[in-house]
Amino acid sequence: MIYAIPAAIGLLIKLAILYFAKSSKKSRTFILFISLISIHNMSELFLFYQIFNEADPTLALRLYYACILGALAGMCVYATHIGKPTWLNNIVKSISVIFTIACAMIMLSPLIIKGYEPLGSVITATKGNYYVIFQILSVLAVFFTLSLLIKSCVSAKNTKQKVRSAYVIASLIPSMLIGVSILTLMNLGVEINAMAIFPIGTTLLVLITLKAESKHSLTDIRMYLPFSKERQISQELIKIMSDYSVSDKDYKETVRDIERVLFSYSYEKANYCKSATARKLNVSRSTLYGMLHRLDLKK
Repeated sequence: MIYAIPAAIGLLIKLAILYFAKSSKKSRTFILFISLISIHNMSELFLFYQIFNEADPTLALRLYYACILGALAGMCVYATHIGKPTWLNNIVKSISVIFTIACAMIMLSPLIIKGYEPLGSVITATKGNYYVIFQILSVLAVFFTLSLLIKSCVSAKNTKQKVRSAYVIASLIPSMLIGVSILTLMNLGVEINAMAIFPIGTTLLVLITLKAESKHSLTDIRMYLPFSKERQISQELIKIMSDYSVSDKDYKETVRDIERVLFSYSYEKANYCKSATARKLNVSRSTLYGMLHRLDLKK
């Protein structure tokens, strides 16, 4: 079935990333997260296989929904790992237990997923009396993850932690947009095969998240965000180097311009506190005053 192609390609990419993550000794939480998303991807292919062979897809459909909750639980655990709030450890354990119980309900009873009904050339789930449990847990998982990551991105003292949080937030956006679009179209009565589209979002999620895990090649995603200070700094540095490469601008003047931009950034990040700036630059206060004077900056 042509609808299974995105899921098959997505699974191959996820398995390759999983192999890379294990061989390069990435964090266990990241590997767990990718494994759960890969299992969800496998459940999509299993469901397509059942439909293609005209077998009863009820069990495969329940497995598909259970794997969605598993991936969402993994997302919560991974967000906690990045945010590093130790006070949330017990909450994460509770989340794992609740999601495990919900997955068991999906697999072993018709309370959440009752069965299926045809939808064109594919199928859709018929909702059980407690389908709302699946909806509530899904919404809470996304809200918990985003809240934790946004808090980490804004208030974390460690810059790498901020950058990793920003990357994971960015990785969630494609899946969220796809999910909202699918729900909107379905509510409007448009027949759409969500299982053929959603693997695209989860594959992008994994690829962007991998970048957050690549500490050896970590780049600051804030350089690509409009109006961010990091983007402004990068643009200023690019302009200085561009002017140097196409003109007869003096080398010492160019170095001084670069130093001024970098020093101004550190000074502003320290809220113009001279002691904090000196510690950041690992210089004495007298050296700092000399730099302020030499670079013609306000004290």
